[in-house]
Amino acid sequence: FEERRKKKPNVPKSSMSFREGLNLTGFPAVTFVNNDRVFNFLLDTGSNVSLIDGSVLKYLKHEEDSSKVELFGLDGIERTGKCIISYLTYEDVSYKTQFFVTDLAPTFYRIKQEHGVTLHGILGSDFFKAYKYVLDFNKLIAYSELVNNKK
Repeated sequence: FEERRKKKPNVPKSSMSFREGLNLTGFPAVTFVNNDRVFNFLLDTGSNVSLIDGSVLKYLKHEEDSSKVELFGLDGIERTGKCIISYLTYEDVSYKTQFFVTDLAPTFYRIKQEHGVTLHGILGSDFFKAYKYVLDFNKLIAYSELVNNKK
């Protein structure tokens, strides 16, 4: 899925629509582009870090990051893993994002089976904090007051 924001005066320029993702999956999700490919990401303010499924790295233009991240999942299990840095583009805005690489296939399998949508990762609160994004469930957009295009 990929819905483009209609140019409306009341919608901030730095906004992303998650209407289509919400309608298709029941979750706020947005489609980004990297390396001329589309990638779907769940918007999840409950996750402190952004995550990406390791199986998509072969398609995603990225660089290795020397950071090691430790985190706890909902299952209470501590995980340590590698990170990557990648640029995701939504319309004309590019976002430099650090991702924790993990196996998300079991998590996203049911969404794929029930809705036919493949999710590739999760944008966590680190992304929303870095780019000052707010999720607006009235307009079904994520918007930022930042006017600069961070690259």
